[in-house]
Amino acid sequence: MDPMDFTRRSKYKEPIQHGNAFFPFSTHETDIRLREGKTFHTFFMNGANFGGLVGLGQEPPLYFHCHRELELFWVCKGMARISIENEEIQVSKGDVVLIRPDRIHGSNDCLKEDLIYRTILFSYEFVGSMENDVIRQNYIDPLFSVTTGSYIFLTSEQQDCERLFHLLNDAYSVYENGGKGFELLLKARILEFFYEVVKSGKISQTSEQTDARIGSFMKDINHYITKNYTNRIELGDAAKHVSMSKGYFCRYFKHAFHMTFHEYLTNIRLREAENLVRTTHLGMEEIAFRTGFSNSNYFTVSFKKHYHMIPTKYRSEVNL
Repeated sequence: MDPMDFTRRSKYKEPIQHGNAFFPFSTHETDIRLREGKTFHTFFMNGANFGGLVGLGQEPPLYFHCHRELELFWVCKGMARISIENEEIQVSKGDVVLIRPDRIHGSNDCLKEDLIYRTILFSYEFVGSMENDVIRQNYIDPLFSVTTGSYIFLTSEQQDCERLFHLLNDAYSVYENGGKGFELLLKARILEFFYEVVKSGKISQTSEQTDARIGSFMKDINHYITKNYTNRIELGDAAKHVSMSKGYFCRYFKHAFHMTFHEYLTNIRLREAENLVRTTHLGMEEIAFRTGFSNSNYFTVSFKKHYHMIPTKYRSEVNL
């Protein structure tokens, strides 16, 4: 990625954790009502009401941001203009937009009517797999690809879009209602949504995404990381292990795993640390040392970012 583009995207990086390492999935709803020249914004995140905001009628309905998750955006009421990278589209009730990861999007529109929109966000890990199989090659990777368009726009006037709209609302309700095994049904709804998008001909397989070397690379580097994560691993060491330059390794790793090398390494360490927090009485300094974190403070900050609580509180919560 061009350094200037990287700096630009860093500026808009959303400081919100969407789900956690066990369940990288979240939902949002924004309800905007216009009354007497003012706007009343109500926000819902993962089914919880996060309060409201009263504005003067000129506040944008969607601030500009980007994130590593894929976003499914759909309008339940009203209309608005949204920008994705350098393109602007008008969305209205029944429209669905699939926004690919790391694309800057938002809106400066001045609304003339009430607007309600919903979003579902999830990372590649939620639907992807370590195996470079036909499902991943043909259907999952093209949806997350960094080399294709920034978004897929499905208007309510298109055939089968009503089906997509209902699938997303159903998935939203499944998540809100919870219940035993809801995660299975939720993933099924998302995969069914993907099926409908594929069937519509909105995505296509490309030779880049079917690179046979990816599967071998993923297994090799995953084995290297899981064998050495307790020690200090530099990016250069990992690149040397697979005989790549650091620059090429970074690009290839992001293409294969849909995250950076350091994000992947941290996730491996946190997964092992969580197991030790949950199943042992080891102190946090010892757990940090055993899982390769440089110090207990960095471990605590990383753990809280992924699991939404510090490790000591996490231990007390899971052992109730």
